[in-house]
Amino acid sequence: MRRSSAFLLASALLSHLTLATAQYGGLQPPPGSGPPRSSSSSSAHLNPTLNGTAAAAARAKHQKLDHVLVAHAILGTLAFLAFMPAALLVGRWLRRFGLWLWLHQLLNALAAASVVAAFGLGYYHVEQEPGSGHWDGVHPR
Repeated sequence: MRRSSAFLLASALLSHLTLATAQYGGLQPPPGSGPPRSSSSSSAHLNPTLNGTAAAAARAKHQKLDHVLVAHAILGTLAFLAFMPAALLVGRWLRRFGLWLWLHQLLNALAAASVVAAFGLGYYHVEQEPGSGHWDGVHPR
């Protein structure tokens, strides 16, 4: 029975990871932030920010947003696939032991804190995305 539960958990995590990778295109740098171009490049004189601080700042901001997105995904996954099921199982199967209520409450508190933090990170990520305007008005139907 343990093997099937572990298999189900692993397949759920893999499907979430695959879906997130497909939706967000993986953790890729922003366009135009590839390897630095040499000064002899024909486009370097047209756009001086390719090698300048603006491109470096854009890369740093994008990397920070990638880390925020990964933290959002990890916290949400831990809350819904680890802490909440563990709290349910502790409440159901460990009642005969003395510390079950304390452990049940601890796991539920961790789950609640993870959900709040994951939502906050998701909100922050959407707000920091350039030109998103996601929260500016109602969604079209």
